[in-house]
Amino acid sequence: MALPFHMQQIQGRLVRDPELKTTPSGKTVAVFDLAYLGRYKTDAQGSLVSFLKVEAWEKQAEYVAKNLRKGMEVIVKGDLVQRRWQRADGKKASDFRLVMRGVLVCEPPQNWQAVLGESPEAA
Repeated sequence: MALPFHMQQIQGRLVRDPELKTTPSGKTVAVFDLAYLGRYKTDAQGSLVSFLKVEAWEKQAEYVAKNLRKGMEVIVKGDLVQRRWQRADGKKASDFRLVMRGVLVCEPPQNWQAVLGESPEAA
């Protein structure tokens, strides 16, 4: 099944553990950075690694915060969104984020039971 045009699917590794926050309106959001290999060099040293910030909201945020950890390889599906704002110095700024619709864990870390707080006997 083909993805809608606006939806993206990216495979990569979490750079750090997800950060769970609550907005002033009471909504839950988890934010994490995903490192992935691209086709084009991203620096003078020839690196092909790019980084993308991912947001998960409400129930997905709770799942992400509980189950995903730094180093895990995942496939994230979602909408690529451009955020625009005016900085304190008056200059315009923007970034792109992937607003997650779904995630698939490709490879849990070696110590996945310890990461998730389970004993190896229970697995």
